[in-house]
Amino acid sequence: DIARRVNLCESCFGNECKTMSSDRGSPGLGQFQPTDEQIASFVQLTNCDEQHARFLLEATNGNVEAALSHLYDHSSEGHGGHAHGTAGGFGAAGADRARAAGTSGRPLPPRPRAPVGAPGITGRAPAAPALNNLGLVGNLLRLPFVVVRTGVGVLSTAISFSFTVAALIGDKVLPAPIMRTVRSAAAAFTGHGEDIDPAQQAQRFIQSYKAAYGDRHPRFIEASIRQATTQAKSEYKFLMVYLHSPEHQDTDKFCSDVLGSPELVTYANQHFVSWGGDVRYTDAYQLSGRLGVTAYPYVALLNTALDNRVQLIAAVQGLLPAEQLLAVMVRSVEEQGALLVAQRAELMERENDRLLREQQNAEYEQSLAADREREARREEERRKAEAEQRAREEEEARQQAAQQAEEKRKADKVNTIQRRREEKRASLPPEATPGQGVATALVRVRLPDGANTQRCFQADHLVQHVFDLVDSLDSTTFLSYNLSSNYPRKVFTQADGHVTLEAAGLTPNATLFVQPQDDE
Repeated sequence: DIARRVNLCESCFGNECKTMSSDRGSPGLGQFQPTDEQIASFVQLTNCDEQHARFLLEATNGNVEAALSHLYDHSSEGHGGHAHGTAGGFGAAGADRARAAGTSGRPLPPRPRAPVGAPGITGRAPAAPALNNLGLVGNLLRLPFVVVRTGVGVLSTAISFSFTVAALIGDKVLPAPIMRTVRSAAAAFTGHGEDIDPAQQAQRFIQSYKAAYGDRHPRFIEASIRQATTQAKSEYKFLMVYLHSPEHQDTDKFCSDVLGSPELVTYANQHFVSWGGDVRYTDAYQLSGRLGVTAYPYVALLNTALDNRVQLIAAVQGLLPAEQLLAVMVRSVEEQGALLVAQRAELMERENDRLLREQQNAEYEQSLAADREREARREEERRKAEAEQRAREEEEARQQAAQQAEEKRKADKVNTIQRRREEKRASLPPEATPGQGVATALVRVRLPDGANTQRCFQADHLVQHVFDLVDSLDSTTFLSYNLSSNYPRKVFTQADGHVTLEAAGLTPNATLFVQPQDDE
């Protein structure tokens, strides 16, 4: 018996192992790949087959002494069932109980053949004739080989289809043991290592298992070993692994009497996530190499830690009574179940921490959003206030400019009127005197403010002189105006300035009203 504790990386099931720990001398779970020279030397030294030599060197990470010890230990002892207890699952007492299960003394059966495509296993194909460089002659010489190879492929496909049809018929009319023998022969003829994904491998194993042994067995899941470990971790359960070797002489009895035990099936379904695999398929074969399996049937309990390391809790190799295997499972759950409780507590703590962080982050984000919203409102109010201030300033500037323009206009108007007043006073002809033998016109002018003024002009003076009189008055505060009379109704403009007073009908006297024409 070999007691060991193995830590598997979850990535080991994907052909990438990064961490491994095992006791010295026991088969490890590393990714050591022996060279052809090492395998040839080991075969020459031990006279074993190349496949067995490769397996032993891989299992011991190239430790030749440990591989020899392992080879000769198992070649000299019986194949009786034995158990491995790790991580406190069970110790020497459990191993003694397991050892007592089988004492038949039969030799250890060989490890099942590697499936096609298994890592580290390479097939040897016959060397192709060196015809590649012969041009047309080479193509003609190569033609028979192509025809033969194509014919063999078609024949193999037809035979495989025939086996499939025969298996469907045989399942209906022949006993299960005979069909298992037929299926093994068919698999040996057609090959069992077609390239299918791990989930399909598990599905085919379960179908063949049900066909051979019925429906009473642990509830195997149809998934890859990687997916199975993930599911077991999520359900806080150990993963029960069963590696199935159809060619082993104890397989039928183990499946029927042990895995078919009602008590064991009930206990496994309640406490474990169960996964089974046929070692003729790559997924189960690779797992057997990493677990260092040397005897079949093989059952192990695995646990996936929170850091995704896979721990071997217990392992049973060989034929055991159902009661002893169940006892091993119960003992492992009792002693190592605390791992699951601790993992669940730690995971719940992590989940609570995550939820707390998410809540704090959400509150922080809400606070930031509220701050941003307040800042946006303040910025909008600031922009609005600035816009209003600019509008007020622009309006004030416009009004001020308009006022200044108006003041300037008024000042200019006043100055203009003042200059005009002075000019008109200087140019105004002397007032005429009536009764000196000259026709005169006495013109009375009424201003808008009610003021009256009059002046005597000669009858041949012009209407423009009347306008000059009005312009010379201090009461005249407008630039443009008309003069009008009531009887008869006449309006005189600046354009009428060349007309004489006599021609305008303003003799011997007249009254004219001043009518300002400015805008104001």
